[in-house]
Amino acid sequence: MSFETSSGQSNQVTFTVTKDSTASSIVISPSSGYRPLQATLTLTTQSAGTYTVYFGDGTSEQVTVPQIYCFAYPCNLPPQSVGHTYWNSGTYTASAAGIGSATVTVY
Repeated sequence: MSFETSSGQSNQVTFTVTKDSTASSIVISPSSGYRPLQATLTLTTQSAGTYTVYFGDGTSEQVTVPQIYCFAYPCNLPPQSVGHTYWNSGTYTASAAGIGSATVTVY
């Protein structure tokens, strides 16, 4: 398993976990801001199923990535998004097992 990090826009950070040629990632947008910070976490994975997203502030939510059927490889499952509000200042790491993690800073 290898970990790659990349930066897109100034308010978006992507952490990518690569395993068996299946790319998965969590993106938090915005990745920093003042409280209360309303953030959107987007999960991208090639594996359908239900994932528990831990927001890093003691809360979590389940997100379901639907199974799709396609006739050509690779099948691109649609990204799934979930909104979350960070109420307190601090740095939080959101994560989902098998997908990866991303950090958000709240001022």
